[in-house]
Amino acid sequence: MALADGWEIDAVNDDLGRVYEDEPGLAWAASTDSIVDLISVARGDLAMGVFREGRFGLAPDVFEWDTAIADLLGVQPNIDLTVEWAGGRGESTRGRLGTAYVRHESVAVGDQLIGVVAISPEQPDEQLDNEVSAMIGSIVVDPEALLPLSHGLDVSGFAEPDDGSSTFEFSFIVPPH
Repeated sequence: MALADGWEIDAVNDDLGRVYEDEPGLAWAASTDSIVDLISVARGDLAMGVFREGRFGLAPDVFEWDTAIADLLGVQPNIDLTVEWAGGRGESTRGRLGTAYVRHESVAVGDQLIGVVAISPEQPDEQLDNEVSAMIGSIVVDPEALLPLSHGLDVSGFAEPDDGSSTFEFSFIVPPH
């Protein structure tokens, strides 16, 4: 991600976390527990964060995910647009978050669901909106960045051999598709 003048990195997360921990078939619900923060940047009282959905294997499509996350955050939307950035397609929701103004965007890049939240205390002017658009447009997501087995169902079980020997535990990781 390329930063506009005056913006600085607040935090970068090198740990992408475990991606898919729930058993297939379980209902998905938006949760801050499944959000993995990737990077946050700020300039004065302006803030922007990039995050991903950790349980993408259970999450709905990107448009439903965008709405669910906006609802979870408490965004009161007044504009919804279809957007494309980082090699994916999704939705941009703009509205209010309490007394602040928020721009929330989500895209699907391969199997990944990537989101951005930009918050300003006052209505963004055209220059600020263009800066945020440029920073979002500069985000590059490498769908191959996750190790092949870092997004799988971790399964364990017990087996008792036919020969009467001791029961043993086994485990394996299964990719979600």
